[in-house]
Amino acid sequence: MMSILAFVAIGIISGVVMGFFGIAGGIVVVPGLMYLAGFSQKIASGTNLLVLLLPVSFAAAIEYYRAGNTSVKAALIIASVMCVSAWFSSRIAAKINADYLRLAFGVLVILIGLYISITTIGKFTK
Repeated sequence: MMSILAFVAIGIISGVVMGFFGIAGGIVVVPGLMYLAGFSQKIASGTNLLVLLLPVSFAAAIEYYRAGNTSVKAALIIASVMCVSAWFSSRIAAKINADYLRLAFGVLVILIGLYISITTIGKFTK
């Protein structure tokens, strides 16, 4: 029962974050599955990819498209390249120790957060 409640909580939180910011997979779903549901890094990553395959992003993307807030050309190019690079990197990730992946994930999230925070803070001081 706890896992179902954890999955529902992860779904609600990641849905709201995705709707507001266009993110959710790596930032919300993967840590949620690891810490609320007890999944390993590899199972959390694989499950996240399965969740986001199409239906989840599609609903939010339609609303952004209707509001004129999308670039179809950019999306098609990025999706094509992303498909190939995700396939290739997932083959490598399957062979890497899960603790190393977890550490790398944490460092990546911190670096992205710092970059966004630092570049935004400068806008407030002008």
